[in-house]
Amino acid sequence: MATIDRDILTIVEPTIVLDECFVEDAQSEEAKKEESVDNTVDVVNQDSLEGGVYPMIQIKSNKIMQEDIVSLRLECDAFIPTMNLTVADSAGKLNDLEYPLDGTVVSLYIRPRPIDEYRPVRIDFDIISISSEAATEGEEGTPAEFNFDCVMKIPLIYADALQGFAEGNSFDHLIETAEGLGLGFASNEEGTDDPMVRICAQQSREEFINLTTVSAYKDDESFFTSYIDPFYYLNFVNINKQFSLEDEMEDVTSVPQLQTKMQPGEAEQAEPAGVTASLRLSNSQDVSGSDMEITTFNLVNNAGAVWMQNGYARKVSYLNLNENLNGGENNGEESFLVTPLNTPGSEENLIPLRGRIDEETWKENNKCKYLGKQSSEEFTNMHSNYMYSIVANYGNMDEITKMVMEVELAVVNWSLYRYQRIPVLIYTKGEVSNKGLENRDEQLGENEQPKNVDPEEKEAEGDYSAEGPNQQVKNEFLSGYYVISEIIYTYDKESGKIQQKLKLLRREWPIPAQNKDN
Repeated sequence: MATIDRDILTIVEPTIVLDECFVEDAQSEEAKKEESVDNTVDVVNQDSLEGGVYPMIQIKSNKIMQEDIVSLRLECDAFIPTMNLTVADSAGKLNDLEYPLDGTVVSLYIRPRPIDEYRPVRIDFDIISISSEAATEGEEGTPAEFNFDCVMKIPLIYADALQGFAEGNSFDHLIETAEGLGLGFASNEEGTDDPMVRICAQQSREEFINLTTVSAYKDDESFFTSYIDPFYYLNFVNINKQFSLEDEMEDVTSVPQLQTKMQPGEAEQAEPAGVTASLRLSNSQDVSGSDMEITTFNLVNNAGAVWMQNGYARKVSYLNLNENLNGGENNGEESFLVTPLNTPGSEENLIPLRGRIDEETWKENNKCKYLGKQSSEEFTNMHSNYMYSIVANYGNMDEITKMVMEVELAVVNWSLYRYQRIPVLIYTKGEVSNKGLENRDEQLGENEQPKNVDPEEKEAEGDYSAEGPNQQVKNEFLSGYYVISEIIYTYDKESGKIQQKLKLLRREWPIPAQNKDN
């Protein structure tokens, strides 16, 4: 099971009130009485279909039919969730009296599986902008299409406000801010060590939350981020806690892909029961068709862009006004070097992305930042680690984006959330490529591979061999524990199903010294 220390736990529940919207009910007794026995169209549990197979979209009072939902992209990758939606106006409502005006809300509902274990995605969005394409005439004409750019509706989060906070730490002040907005609060911490008086000085709460987060401090082995999740919780996360070398898996309920093509009378079989399984993501055959299957993966290297922007460390200096005015050391000029954190124990078999191992020029490839004149802690207007925390939080958050893996899952996995630590197992098929991986992994000292498994057989027999086109070889370079930084839900008419994409972070990688030049 996952350790409580790393779990992001609820501290305050949200109180924000959403608009009323309705999901069709095809399973009640009244709905069954209205069902026609002569209907030969494939059927599926309507509760699973609407919101489950395709997203439920309501614009003001206008429920969008499935065939009119062209595409949807729900992005949970920044501070506030956003959505891009394209709908076809086959009924002509959006071009007429129901064209959205300022204040119109777009409501979204996505049904998890199983519904009794996971919280549904239910979000109201403010519309940022609308663009459209006109309808085409003729026999093969198409209806007008409207594209909506939306952001989660949180009343007053963008309004400039003047609000003071009595002396306390950033943890308590963020809870107070969340409650004032009707948001919940969740964290993997119980507090921070950064007491000071804070003020939201004629700025938006969004800006205040971000400024409070970037200056948050617990200790020198922590760095923080904050974001609002799809369930209206402000999450405040110590990211460094999520990177660990511990080998642990969490037990969750896993579900297979929902079958939407069924015969009349088989609706009750549309949503098979889930099974308890160890949570991991993989492209292996043993998770094929489940919500743990990776269908595509792509490794992205941003290392050069990060170190060119930030260096491999950053020297920070500022003028301490109190020391300067009272003849302090160096006339009050203070400086310190902030180096990104490593995962304890990783130095034995893993390396961080900090230049070539056989070169030490990276140690001098640093950046400097002068922060100007600053009041000292004796003026009690900032906590004692204020300057350090800003540089440490910024630098460490950028450092973990140097190499990321982008994956797409076969089925939406509802047990996943942002900044969750999760094991990923990547396998490679094919005789030629497998042989190369086998040789490389022997050099890595990571050559323990699965037994030979014939797809038609249930048990593995014999020692591992890379011979044969259907053999799977574990890719030790790509496999390991990652942290989820982004979750994106997509739907388009062509695929006809809701899909899930993830961005996964990893700080150290298994490249030993003997392969430093490869």
